[in-house]
Amino acid sequence: MIISSVIIVPDRIDGFLNVLDELLKSTILPDFLYVSIIKYYPRLNKSIDIDDLFKIEEKLKNYPIENRIVFYDQDIGPCLKLLTPLKEHKFEKNDLILIFDDDNGLFNTAIECLINSCNKYGDNSVYGIMGIFEGKYIHGEYINEYHIADLLGGYRGVLYPTKLLNYENLKEWTDMFIEVYNEHNMIAIHDDHIFSYYLKYNNIESRIVSVQPNSSLNYWPKNNSNGIFQYDRIDESIEILDEVLIRNLLFDR
Repeated sequence: MIISSVIIVPDRIDGFLNVLDELLKSTILPDFLYVSIIKYYPRLNKSIDIDDLFKIEEKLKNYPIENRIVFYDQDIGPCLKLLTPLKEHKFEKNDLILIFDDDNGLFNTAIECLINSCNKYGDNSVYGIMGIFEGKYIHGEYINEYHIADLLGGYRGVLYPTKLLNYENLKEWTDMFIEVYNEHNMIAIHDDHIFSYYLKYNNIESRIVSVQPNSSLNYWPKNNSNGIFQYDRIDESIEILDEVLIRNLLFDR
């Protein structure tokens, strides 16, 4: 089974509803969808509007993919994308988790490309459509097979074989970052980095998959004004990632 997971941020609801529509155009559909919603978002100093929440609930009530909304009192950041399904779902041996963003629709063959690569190259790696290797951005449209990544970009979708993950271990890992961010009165918003460091620390390979033949990116982001790059403490937030790694002597970034 493919268990998909997304976390919703206020002021992106219409874009998210559109993302749900685009997901149904996928050549392979997820079997289940988890939607994580936090009651209050400190970084934005707001909650999801009650009318917007009603829109989401009505949309999911008749949505063709079985789903569940999971509510949280405390905002620990986008790491919930992986933590929610790992905690809430009872997985079978070969199940997979697909994470994506509420402001970026997946193109129609994205899941198929991820699944095909996992079947071809094995479930001992994690697969994404886009990533970074040695400081360079790499997109699946421009490679022939697969490419090793130092970091996978979750906004274009990442596929995790559940056999590689353990809720308690991942929770302990993410808590290590969350606690330091709390000391700075901030939210751990860099889930791509935190997950990629986890994979690297556990010697799990990250791979960018090929989505050829294509001559241009299959990527159409939704407009939003509250993403991490609009965050006024973004530079400080990145520095804290290094602080955590140095403090715990994990490895060189």
